[in-house]
Amino acid sequence: MAGAQFGARAVFALALASDLVSATPSFRTYTALERIRP
Repeated sequence: MAGAQFGARAVFALALASDLVSATPSFRTYTALERIRP
């Protein structure tokens, strides 16, 4: 049971990390556009 719970946590952490990584470029682009706009 402990192994299954650890696996679920690992998958959740991986999904969260990938979500943050994929959101970073768009966030940088958004901040860059906000700086460019007058």
